[in-house]
Amino acid sequence: MIALYMRLSRADGDLEGEGAVSNSIANQRAILRSFVERDPGLSCQPVEEFVDDGFSGSSFDRPEVQRMLALCKEGRVSCIIVKDLSRFAREYIDAGTYIEQVFPFLRVRFVSIAESYDSAACSLDSAAPGIAIRNIANAAYCRDTSIRVRSALQTKWRRGLRPHPTPPFGYMVDPADRMRLAPDERFAPGVRRLFELAAELADPKLVAAALDADGIETPGVAYRRLGLYGYGKRPEPKSRRWTGTQVQKIVGDPVYTGTLVTGKTRRRVMNRHPVDVVPESERYVTEGAHPALVGDGLWRAAQACLRTREHLKGVGKSAPKSPFARGLLRRAECGHSLSYRAWKAGGAFTCKCDCAGGDRRRVTEDEVADAIA
Repeated sequence: MIALYMRLSRADGDLEGEGAVSNSIANQRAILRSFVERDPGLSCQPVEEFVDDGFSGSSFDRPEVQRMLALCKEGRVSCIIVKDLSRFAREYIDAGTYIEQVFPFLRVRFVSIAESYDSAACSLDSAAPGIAIRNIANAAYCRDTSIRVRSALQTKWRRGLRPHPTPPFGYMVDPADRMRLAPDERFAPGVRRLFELAAELADPKLVAAALDADGIETPGVAYRRLGLYGYGKRPEPKSRRWTGTQVQKIVGDPVYTGTLVTGKTRRRVMNRHPVDVVPESERYVTEGAHPALVGDGLWRAAQACLRTREHLKGVGKSAPKSPFARGLLRRAECGHSLSYRAWKAGGAFTCKCDCAGGDRRRVTEDEVADAIA
């Protein structure tokens, strides 16, 4: 099979449909089809198109390129043809790995028409420097685009604006300004009821049970029923009931008081490292950015749910680790390691084994420090 791969991102300018710019899908298709027709060795083979329209080339998280690569691994693709290297990928390391190692190993011929590169007609040693330079240039372009896009976003954040592909539950995109939120009266009453229950019960699990009893749908169920935000194409949820985690997420979000908080995360290196959480002091906070669903008094009263969670579940991964939390402590009776967990009242060590008849007494960090002293 001959695979014709085509890609176009929104940044490439195809905003008016196929044929609007030179990089359009229609233009790529014409170039690739013409190349196949002129090559006697290719024109006699079946051809299949793989099109990722509206996807960035900065990563391989694209449905059609993944489908094409899966067929390559199954041995069903003999040749891949692209208009230029940037259509296949703009990421230097991954693109080089596929072109120089993966495709030769799978015996897949790779053709890039704009660069006049054909893995079947030239040696990899002679072509590698030019291919590497092209991939580096494509990666540099992608990083430059990322910087410019983030700069534009930060300008909007300072003004209290941001796009909302999926608005917070209870809100909708303002029809008059897509950068702002407006209450969605289909779901806003349920959100207000949630905050009232949170202020009254102060326990997220009890709030979740009360919401189920009142017949208030979860965001996922409601969106799927109405076919909103792509939820109509998703599989049926495993559970239609509220959970304490969902309650806590809504209760702890200041967006329901009309306050917009943006710039919460950032990447150290594009597509290569996990997302870092930005300190609260460095985020963009705009009060009165949109109509509030609950008043400040009710919102503060509802925070009791979060305080209950901190008391019961600890303070999470953000808590400082104990200097003894490195497998240094062991239980005297059996020699098994003690595990450490950070709690609001202080750290504690426990042994999860059953060697002592199920006795899992908790040893606080202060007790450990006193014993060592």
